[in-house]
Amino acid sequence: MNFKKLFFPSIDILDFVALGLLIYSFYIKFYPFIFIFLLHVFVYRLSFSFGEGRINKFIKFTNLQNYKVSGLLKKTLYIIAWSLIIAFVVLKFNQSTNYIVTLFLPIALAIAVACKECILAVNFLIEKGLFNALLLNEKFYLLKGTQPAPDWYFLEAANMAGNYSEEHFPSYELAKKASKKYQKEAQKNGKKYTEIIYEQRCLPKGVYFIGDPLEVIDDYENKEKWQPEKNDVLQLEDDTYFAIFKAALGPGEYPDETGNKYYTKSGDIIIYPLSLLDEEKCWNLSDKNKAQIFNFKYAVDVGYDRQTVGSIDCGSVLIFTGEDRWIE
Repeated sequence: MNFKKLFFPSIDILDFVALGLLIYSFYIKFYPFIFIFLLHVFVYRLSFSFGEGRINKFIKFTNLQNYKVSGLLKKTLYIIAWSLIIAFVVLKFNQSTNYIVTLFLPIALAIAVACKECILAVNFLIEKGLFNALLLNEKFYLLKGTQPAPDWYFLEAANMAGNYSEEHFPSYELAKKASKKYQKEAQKNGKKYTEIIYEQRCLPKGVYFIGDPLEVIDDYENKEKWQPEKNDVLQLEDDTYFAIFKAALGPGEYPDETGNKYYTKSGDIIIYPLSLLDEEKCWNLSDKNKAQIFNFKYAVDVGYDRQTVGSIDCGSVLIFTGEDRWIE
């Protein structure tokens, strides 16, 4: 079990089923099972259990934020897949078989049924090579508890409109959809419209606790269970977003721009959904001006070192953890 966890963390029960089919295929000399096994290893596992959220996390993990499958590859693979499926059906109807069509039928079915994920996996194999693709896949599964969260997309037109509406979107498609609305408004008023959309690190709207994680997370000192990256927006396995930062000057008390205080014994400052913590403990810390609670009505961009060295900003909140600071 330790060997599995150390070297093959992505192995699950389906891998043993696929391996059993491979062995059985040699025993009964039914070689299409070999291709089913290859399909499982090179497509199923590399498409990360066919989950779009998991694919997005993997893309973020590999720093391939602009990773896209070419339109030509999509069309080519999709045409080949459906051609093989149709050929297989026609051959069966004519009570005949073709060895090549039969062998490649499982892969064709996978591309037809789960087109997006399978094609992405195939493209990833082409770009990275088999060894690097499998190695990155295993490293991805080694991540414990937290992973870098996907980027959000900032629409400048929504920000410039000044109508206190959402200006950060969890996907590029949603940002483009909102952009079209502002484009129509600009054209209606005879104004020139320039679309500006770019990626930002964001937290979704909600009520957040900002303070020392050591005070509100019971097992925070357990580094085997809780070892998140610092100075970034992260995501739990249940897709919960949060952010954590290292105070530039270590443990101590730090002010924000309006004079609120944030005391940290651990030297870390976390921005975490209040509903997932002991709310009474969080409010007690807030009442003592050792931590703060904010209700963000819209998604907020989050950053580090943007205003001054060691500064943490989350929407309208700006915390100084370095030597340079100012108070309103």
